[in-house]
Amino acid sequence: MVLVEAVSMTRPGDEVLIILKRLGRKKNVKLKLGRKPASWKVVKGSVTAIKEAGITLAAVTEEIRNRFNIRWGSPGVLVTLVDPNFDKNKHLQRGDVIVQINQQPVWLPGQIRVAYDEAKKGGLRHLLMLVERASGFEFMTLPVK
Repeated sequence: MVLVEAVSMTRPGDEVLIILKRLGRKKNVKLKLGRKPASWKVVKGSVTAIKEAGITLAAVTEEIRNRFNIRWGSPGVLVTLVDPNFDKNKHLQRGDVIVQINQQPVWLPGQIRVAYDEAKKGGLRHLLMLVERASGFEFMTLPVK
């Protein structure tokens, strides 16, 4: 049976047997199937500008993924514009993908806007970000003004 056919006959919650062959040895592994993460279901583009922080963000749709050469399966929010007057240290760069804000996964620009507004209301001075870029993952902060 072809893998695509086998996968099409399964549902979330099903348990499947996978036979792995590694270094000439076979190993049986049972996996319980889950649901596709919400971050993989983004099909409609959305854009949000956080003017106070000098950034513009976009949801990672298939079109955006191809245009910015974002690896397949990479969740997050794309940084499309960075105003150099706001980020003098050049932390964020165009093409970065923000994966987490304060250790919470994000996949829509509005999620970052909400986190920024809540931080501002709460008197916080920074948001912690996990950012993916071509060179790998990096933690950095986003100043809240």
